[in-house]
Amino acid sequence: MLERGARLSGSLLLAMLVVSLLPISGVGGAWAQSAGGGEATLIVPAVSTSGEGVLGRLNIRVEGGSGRVYFSADPLTQLDTQSAARTAALVACSLLGVDPSKYDFYVSMESDSMVVGGPSAGAAMAVGMVAALANLSLRSDVIVTGMVNPDGTIGPVGGIPDKLRAAAAGGARLFLIPAGQEVVIESRVVEERGPFWVTRRLVREQVNVTQLGRELGVEVREVMTVREALEIFTGWRIEREVAGDVSLPENVRSEIASWIDSYMEAYRSASAEAKSLLAGISSRSLGEYVAQALSLADREARGSEDLLAEGRVYSAASSAFRAAIEADRARLVARMATADSPEEELLSYASEANGSLSSAEAALSSLEPNSLTELEVLVGAWERLYDAKQAMAQAESSYKEGNLISAAEWLCYANWRAKTAENWASLRVSGGPPPSRAGVYRVASTMVYEADSVVGYAATLLEEIGAQSGFLDRALSSLSMAKMAEDDGRAYAALGLAAEAISYATLSIHGAFATADPGSLAGAVSEESRWLISRVMKTGAVPVLALSYLEHAEVSESQGDLTTALLFYELAATYANLDSLMAELQPPLEGPPLVSPAPTETPPSQGPTKRPQPAEFDRAGLVAMGLLGFFAGAAVTLAITRSRRGL
Repeated sequence: MLERGARLSGSLLLAMLVVSLLPISGVGGAWAQSAGGGEATLIVPAVSTSGEGVLGRLNIRVEGGSGRVYFSADPLTQLDTQSAARTAALVACSLLGVDPSKYDFYVSMESDSMVVGGPSAGAAMAVGMVAALANLSLRSDVIVTGMVNPDGTIGPVGGIPDKLRAAAAGGARLFLIPAGQEVVIESRVVEERGPFWVTRRLVREQVNVTQLGRELGVEVREVMTVREALEIFTGWRIEREVAGDVSLPENVRSEIASWIDSYMEAYRSASAEAKSLLAGISSRSLGEYVAQALSLADREARGSEDLLAEGRVYSAASSAFRAAIEADRARLVARMATADSPEEELLSYASEANGSLSSAEAALSSLEPNSLTELEVLVGAWERLYDAKQAMAQAESSYKEGNLISAAEWLCYANWRAKTAENWASLRVSGGPPPSRAGVYRVASTMVYEADSVVGYAATLLEEIGAQSGFLDRALSSLSMAKMAEDDGRAYAALGLAAEAISYATLSIHGAFATADPGSLAGAVSEESRWLISRVMKTGAVPVLALSYLEHAEVSESQGDLTTALLFYELAATYANLDSLMAELQPPLEGPPLVSPAPTETPPSQGPTKRPQPAEFDRAGLVAMGLLGFFAGAAVTLAITRSRRGL
């Protein structure tokens, strides 16, 4: 089941996206145009299998190619080191604004000692790849350790004191570590000698690596991003200027505001009916369930009004959207709880939801974008349609298991998500260069490949530490749908689903490894997202989705909901990166069709079709099960109807 509105455990999380498309000026000549390449070598620290810090040599060569990353190590290292090389290549290409599918990367690591595998050389790989691509010189007295995250942030690693000692012995003058790891825990063996024996015990103690560095004659500096590390290594700074008003234009705001009216009207109608039915519900648990849904609907409706008064149109629409879902859920369950045949009520609603999906698919299938702005909007619409289809599949699964409340919840979400897909498809706003069909197909293929790499990297890292993440589950689901959409020729859907997969996979990594101060990261990610969107706007395009997500992130951050803020900052920057990739493409030859020639009906498997035994679904049985939603199904309710995913 897709996870929605999940909370990261542990520290508050925020991160900065560095997925820019910034052309190099004054550096390295015409490397970007010629799709050439270069070489770079860095000294990297590691921990040997005996527990000592050692230094190795990282050699990188970049050539024109087809987007492959080749990795070798002597001695051999573990899989997460190899996965880090692929992620580093994606980050390096994003920083320099080049298409990763035009290059091949050759990475080799050499060490005199058998080292413990891990992703701690990821940041060094990314810096080296940028240097090789742009023909930049690297300082030889600087050493960096840190994991590379898909959004360009540098994640925490282990063994920093041992690596620092090795760096000092190797002549380093500056040692870069991930932000938040100035004080770490070090394990060491202490020997205690008695008259006849020696006792050894493992002691864990705090180490301030900045102070340790002073004692060793090495400056230790924290870095948050590959961008920062690159500037230290090369002296070259990637400027981030935000020009103009980075917000939704008035015509788009007016259109979205009209959606709010329809959502609020649906909320009021459904709430009124649910309240009228509430007195007739004999089951206390079901009555409380409906009352709770109505309370949530009212809260979202009030939130929508407040946000609209503040001029936060997209966030207001998202709250109105959730209010409509909550009220519809309350009404459907109230109908089922007071009907002679709850199953018939559910199946009737399933038919309505299927109609919404079919209508949305027909509308989307007939559209072709004439500008970059129209392309982004269509991508968002298709992503929402696939989200609705996934919810329908979940509804069917719950129905077959006899869990009517879960089926009702998923059906309500599917119905309204399909309506939002049609809303976005109806948005009429243009701007920016016209996309080519083959260009869209090519970028979709690149994005799905990147998503596959990022999700695989996240899965490897989390498996290494035995962590689980609902965000990773969501990333895997989005990736699966993206691949399916690509295979079906639905390039627009593949683009949006790949962007989602990348964002959720990155969240899963930050959830498992975050150490940096959330306040500092909040400011950094906000600045980065705005800069990326600003770059897209310079092409004449209006990145509607990216601007909407940015607004929602800012609202969530102001409300203290940093998890949701991080999600929407990630989505804003990922969509801005997608827009930039499309803007950079020259119109190539025609490619395969992006959509099927005619809209398809929602297949029977998308909705409830199997009729269970009647005895399981009479009113008494429904009450006995408690619809499995008021108690055991609370997580499902939270995942769907209290979603912070937005409109």
